[in-house]
Amino acid sequence: MLMNDMLILFRKLRFMFFFMTVVFVTPAIGDVFVGAKIAKMKVDVSSSSDPVNVAASVGYEFDSLLADLSLVGEVSRTMSSGSVSQGDDLEFEAESLYLVWKSTRSLFASLRGGVVQNETIVGDTSRDSNGILIGGSVGIVIGKTRLQIEYTSLAGHADFIGIGLEY
Repeated sequence: MLMNDMLILFRKLRFMFFFMTVVFVTPAIGDVFVGAKIAKMKVDVSSSSDPVNVAASVGYEFDSLLADLSLVGEVSRTMSSGSVSQGDDLEFEAESLYLVWKSTRSLFASLRGGVVQNETIVGDTSRDSNGILIGGSVGIVIGKTRLQIEYTSLAGHADFIGIGLEY
């Protein structure tokens, strides 16, 4: 009986610990952000029209006095397929992990670099590729939201030219 009581007490204490952590620690994690982008993809396949992609990202920002450094994970999927000269649909999908250096002004510039895994899909065939991504953007801070215009080269297989929001 004593063992059951101790087990119940342990579970209550564990629940209280997790509850206190969520209530008092989680709000202090203000450096996590989410983002969304829409972009025209220029894929290295001869095409009559290029796909339009949407991307979702989550990142963690390390603040400093001179600039912000962030680690970001992003997933991009085709929202509107392009087409190739044979009439097949053209789609491009990518998952990436990259570092972003961002100036700390209301009007900011950023540079990014990291790794990307992408897939080019033409009709029923696809080509996978891994590589490096590099890019940059300019933007404006509005409250806690950042609006930016960006360019990113994805492993030399596609160029991502679009607009994004981060919060």
